[in-house]
Amino acid sequence: MDKGYNVIRAVLAADAYALCCHWVYDSEELVRIGRSMKLRGAYAEFHDRGAGAFTCYGDHMMHLLRYLVKEKTFHVNSYARSWVAFFSSYDGYKDHASKVAAERLAHDASAWQMTQQSSTIDFIAAIRFAPLLAFYSIDGDAEKKALEESRLSYNHSLIDMCLVAFITMLKNIFGGMHPLEAARLFVSKEQNTISQMLSEGLRSANLDTNEAVLKFGAACGIDAGLPIIGHLLVKYPDDPQHALEENLMAGGDTASRAIAYTLLQSAYFGMRSVREEWYTDLQMHDEIESSLCGLVE
Repeated sequence: MDKGYNVIRAVLAADAYALCCHWVYDSEELVRIGRSMKLRGAYAEFHDRGAGAFTCYGDHMMHLLRYLVKEKTFHVNSYARSWVAFFSSYDGYKDHASKVAAERLAHDASAWQMTQQSSTIDFIAAIRFAPLLAFYSIDGDAEKKALEESRLSYNHSLIDMCLVAFITMLKNIFGGMHPLEAARLFVSKEQNTISQMLSEGLRSANLDTNEAVLKFGAACGIDAGLPIIGHLLVKYPDDPQHALEENLMAGGDTASRAIAYTLLQSAYFGMRSVREEWYTDLQMHDEIESSLCGLVE
């Protein structure tokens, strides 16, 4: 479980590092923000947060971690009720899918899987499951529980396929395989839309990261984010901290890309995938540590 704990730590640190440029799309503003390896507060109008805070993505993952500490298990109906209570008083950015889900689940917490396919394919829905890795084995129930959590607010086959792809790669990485090789193995074995997206990114080592983001897109969808993860893996296979800096300065949906890339890299490199101070300077550092200790009590 130690590897899972470090994935949680690293992913939350990567989210906070991505905060300053998250949803900043203006190239001139990105230049004005400038390069820095320090945690900084948000610049986008969607967030009003200082250095060491999470984006809305990190907030949702932190709630999942708190729930696991309290309940010592993940039961989707129980979590749905807990999440609705959290979201009803949440003062951060509320995305459309979450608002619709909260309204639906407030009426019936058991209606966690929508009967109709959602209209959005937000990348974050496929990769926000990291806290579950502290409690569920990657070779056991992690995939099932992660799918249940994702389907609280999304029901799309492409999101499910992307989530399963990350679980598949993580199984190999936790087993000792380098993340880049795990991605290449997945692409070689799978013939589907997700593998094609990842493969496009893996073929972009000749581009710098700004060019890759311009090519694939800076928005929140899997169709933009996943190819960029392939790009980051092949461009910076052994330098994850540099990759996160380049990802940050490309702007757009920086946090989901940072979370996804770090999810894979931290399963191999551990806390070396982020700078130490990104984690120690988190506003919720002490709570995270006590939460992880609480999971093993």
